[in-house]
Amino acid sequence: MTDRDVARPGEIYYLAPKARRAKVPFHISGRGQTTREVANIYGIRLKHLIRYNQLTLNQLITGSQVLWLQ
Repeated sequence: MTDRDVARPGEIYYLAPKARRAKVPFHISGRGQTTREVANIYGIRLKHLIRYNQLTLNQLITGSQVLWLQ
């Protein structure tokens, strides 16, 4: 976070660096989820999640889409 970011209630914030891979191999997305939300759920870096799935930053994910986390 920077000094310009706004802290939102219910949002997950990490004090230590995130991992490169999750402990589980994949995630089945819910409707309207973003890549940022999925990365925060599993504590992995957003750039790695995007690279594993060949997506773009904050791309909306279709419901029931399989996202690779490793």
